[in-house]
Amino acid sequence: MKKTFIETELTQVEIADIMGVKQPQVSNWLNGKRLPTSQNLVKLANILNYYPEELLNDLVKIQQQNQA
Repeated sequence: MKKTFIETELTQVEIADIMGVKQPQVSNWLNGKRLPTSQNLVKLANILNYYPEELLNDLVKIQQQNQA
C-alpha cells in the first residue's frame, strides 16, 4: 500500500483536506492504528486508486502486523 500512497505524491495533510478529515485520522489509518469508516474507506480508496476491498485487506494486514 505504501507504494501506491507514495505514487499519489500527496501528503497525509493533502489527503485529509481532500477527504474533509484531520491528518491524524489519515495517519492512524495508514499506520494500522484504526480502520476508516466505510464511507472514508471508499474515499481513501479512490484517492489511492485502490478497490475498497483491496485497501481494507491491506489496512487490516497492517493492523495485524502492529498487534503481533
